Amino acid sequence: MNNKNGPASAAGHGAEAKVWRWLDKVVIGENLCPFARVPRERGQVRLLVVQEPNVQHLLTILANECHYLVAHPKTETSLIALTHQLDDFYDYLDALDMAQELLEDLGYEGVFQLASFHPEYLFAGEPANSVSHYTNRAPFPMFHLIREASITKALAFVEDPEDIPRRNIAHANKLGVAFFKGFLS
Repeated sequence: MNNKNGPASAAGHGAEAKVWRWLDKVVIGENLCPFARVPRERGQVRLLVVQEPNVQHLLTILANECHYLVAHPKTETSLIALTHQLDDFYDYLDALDMAQELLEDLGYEGVFQLASFHPEYLFAGEPANSVSHYTNRAPFPMFHLIREASITKALAFVEDPEDIPRRNIAHANKLGVAFFKGFLS
């Protein structure tokens, strides 16, 4: 497992570089998440690249990362990228359910929110070829731990936050599939 608290520019090699590039160019560069820019510029985003192909080990890492964030309040958020596991989206969703249960069991419900990204992300009820899926697609399966208090604070500065998903889908349609595929390979 590698962990980095990345600088404001893309750094690292291999998987780390792909994740930082995706974060900087897609998530921040295309403003898919209006809350991501400031923590990234301040070096408050932590990235862990997990290569062990074991879901139980992943859950241990997730628990440890929650504890890390509690002990390090200047680290705003953590991305956990999985390079050798959960390639199947439905297996990933099962692991996501286990991860959500773990947060509850550890008493972190309401403290952290768990966002999800996957190279084959599919929104229920959307056609399989919809560009909307790309708003949650990433180079690797990922879990994103976000501080609930930070989300609440950031939402106060965003006009119509409930419209973020709709705006992202409209923007994704303008960008097109080819744009996103360039960041996923």
